[in-house]
Amino acid sequence: MKIYMKNNFMKISFIGISMMALSALMLVSCGKKSEPTAVNTSVKTFTSIVTPQTVTSGAANITGTVTTSDGSAYLKLEVTSPTKVGYVYITSSSDNGAMSPFIPTANFTDSLGNTFKSGSSSYSYTMTNTNNFVLEIPVPIRSTSAAVSDVYVIWFTSGKGSFTLPAQRLTLGPVIFTLNYTANAGPSYSTVAGIVLGDQSATPGSLLVTSGQVSALTTALYDSSATSADLALCALNQTGTTKTNLSSYIWLTSPSLRSGFTYSNEPTNPSPNVSYIATASNSINFNTATGSDLAALQIGSGTSNTSQEVLISNGGLYMFQTAVGKKGLILVTALNINNTSGSTATVSVKVQN
Repeated sequence: MKIYMKNNFMKISFIGISMMALSALMLVSCGKKSEPTAVNTSVKTFTSIVTPQTVTSGAANITGTVTTSDGSAYLKLEVTSPTKVGYVYITSSSDNGAMSPFIPTANFTDSLGNTFKSGSSSYSYTMTNTNNFVLEIPVPIRSTSAAVSDVYVIWFTSGKGSFTLPAQRLTLGPVIFTLNYTANAGPSYSTVAGIVLGDQSATPGSLLVTSGQVSALTTALYDSSATSADLALCALNQTGTTKTNLSSYIWLTSPSLRSGFTYSNEPTNPSPNVSYIATASNSINFNTATGSDLAALQIGSGTSNTSQEVLISNGGLYMFQTAVGKKGLILVTALNINNTSGSTATVSVKVQN
């Protein structure tokens, strides 16, 4: 989501934002102030230099990237205010949702020793004869793979302000932190697009290789190489007869169900490879799937998906596990059914290394 500022940061556009109207309570310090919260240097910190000039120009706004394994991060504001600051307001939004007051999960302090309590969305403190301070706000980083972005909007007021009226007694701000989630890579994997497979009657190779260089092999190339075949596109079954439902579809099968070639290159020689393949869940996206997503695929021995063949269709997404345990996805991007000269399928493959 984008939030734009105009004219000396007094016109604040929060279009589409629904905020709770909460009052901020002033904290009056008594006795010795607590020490500033020590920041864990191993945690990602996003720093904004906050002055009237940087706020007006937009330079105070920070965009950063996080991953679902980060756990937490700090939003650091190095503030130089033209007048004394009495209150700070913080709102947040996840995945372009509505803004609402941010509730911290842990106590934290600023550079002047003012303490902010966890479990409350009311943030305020009294500055002591200074307009300069540093505020480091701990924020949680979500662990769900569906996370897209977290946005935090922070502004300062001279007196009691309002979550619903950010311009009320505004001293400085707003400052916007946008944390975009990048997918965890997880275990390494390879992606190859545009592989053309043919059935037994077509010219392109029908044997799909997913180890090393992902490619399609003809039986002749297979026999002359030391490459193991993981899946096969075919219109004929093991006995050489035509498989059913070939008017609109074609099959991807385990080499164990494929006829017409020897198994000299297979790790389970003299038996053919046993690979598993099934239709992937609708929740899986080929383009965004990571190594961690591939590892989590429920396919193969010990799961409910132990089929060794599947009818494929144009646009279909299929998950597989090879004889050596590697998991992957196959996306069919084109399908040409021709029972006379042979059928072909163009596929993209994403497979564990």
